[in-house]
Amino acid sequence: MTCRGGQPLFLVGFMGCGKTTLGQALATFLGIPFADLDDEICRRVGADSVNDIFARQGEAAFRALETETLRDIVQTSANADTQPEDTSAAASKSGMTVSDARQTTSPATPSAIIACGGGTPCHAGNMDMMLQGGTVVWLDADEDHLVQRLTIYGDSRPLVRNLDPEQLRRYIQQTLAQRSAYYGRAHARFDSSRLEDAEQVAASVRTFIDTVILF
Repeated sequence: MTCRGGQPLFLVGFMGCGKTTLGQALATFLGIPFADLDDEICRRVGADSVNDIFARQGEAAFRALETETLRDIVQTSANADTQPEDTSAAASKSGMTVSDARQTTSPATPSAIIACGGGTPCHAGNMDMMLQGGTVVWLDADEDHLVQRLTIYGDSRPLVRNLDPEQLRRYIQQTLAQRSAYYGRAHARFDSSRLEDAEQVAASVRTFIDTVILF
């Protein structure tokens, strides 16, 4: 597929699939803004983390904030007149070559990359908003990689922070079964299983550009 140039590119998928890791690398390489939806929500309400919002206000309040913040990001990104930064500098930051970077200036370049929360597409018409306002890509990592990543970094995730590895695997299986119908509405699907080191991230950036953005 070809990305809708000049519009935001939304990364969706299960927690731990690599939306922030890949999204930051893509944005750096392309010289465009990156936003993590959870971070934007926390910034707006002065919270240290999503855990704090869940603890203080509950999930329903968080989901309302999520939709409001997403709507504002969509509108702002759609109206922004963003110019990509120097491609040689972007290439240096992302681990790719200057010759690679020179190929990335294209009408297909998105205006920004937005990493969404794992549950974002499943609530309040958020997926429709993203599908209409830009390009949506489902990052789909295999189950073993999700378990491994969330075992290491799960303390920052309120829905899984207290689960042992067996409980975590069951949660992933059950929740993916519920959410796959939402994720599956994305314009494209990308295997994000290989993001474990800088070399894998750089290779995934190249593959993403070749198969999703299609310069």
